[in-house]
Amino acid sequence: MQSMTGYGSSQNGWLRVEMRSVNHRFLDISIKAPPSFLKHEMKLRKLLQQYFFRGHIDVFITVISESVLTVNKEFIKNATTVLRQLKSEFGLGGEIDISTVFSFKEAFVNDQKDMDEALITACFIEAIDKLKQMRMQEGALLLEELLPHVDYMEEILDRISSLNLDATTKMFEKTKQKMQELVKDLNIDETRILQEAAILSEKMDISEEIERLRGHIKQFRQNISINDKIGKRLDFIVQELNREANTITSKADEFEVKVLATDFKLETEKLREQVQNVQ
Repeated sequence: MQSMTGYGSSQNGWLRVEMRSVNHRFLDISIKAPPSFLKHEMKLRKLLQQYFFRGHIDVFITVISESVLTVNKEFIKNATTVLRQLKSEFGLGGEIDISTVFSFKEAFVNDQKDMDEALITACFIEAIDKLKQMRMQEGALLLEELLPHVDYMEEILDRISSLNLDATTKMFEKTKQKMQELVKDLNIDETRILQEAAILSEKMDISEEIERLRGHIKQFRQNISINDKIGKRLDFIVQELNREANTITSKADEFEVKVLATDFKLETEKLREQVQNVQ
């Protein structure tokens, strides 16, 4: 299991790459780098897409070497010529000195090293590997937090199932007794009363919901050991768990079953919070 939270960095000579990952429904990549890296951005994005499938990933690329600062003599020559022409043509005052010339940012040229694509790729992949390692470490911790919730949900379900064995019979007898009281002055066949009581008690039976919950929990356990692309699937299973628990709460007549179903839903919410961080 892989979490969507992590950090990875790499430095290779004059280049430093840092990556930070947080939760996101899809894979969302943001790369902040010097303009000279624009031609490499598409390839770097594709590399990230090979390793990760969900999460917002911020990438920071920094050139940390000392660059050579040189004077752009050709620009200065042209600039001073134009300034003198303007002074003469419009009768402008003031002196053209070094501070005037160097007020133009084009007067300097920042000569950086050529970007070696192989070095960039190697540095980038190393940062990716470290980010993935941390996401997997976080995923292992996340798994340790998920399993106790699943175990407790199974315990609750066992208790609900045990109570349900007697609940259906009790509901049948209770419904039959009420119907007999309602129609005691009417000439209604006893068989008809029993049929109606059976239908009503069946509508309140939660056996199917219990079995579906067992199936969903089994699916959940199977999926957490399949691969590292399970977040969306787990989220869907948790939604189904919550839906079945809601049905039990509305159908069940026994107060204790309703309380247990509410506890089950609370555990489902705790599970959902953790699942939101799974890739």
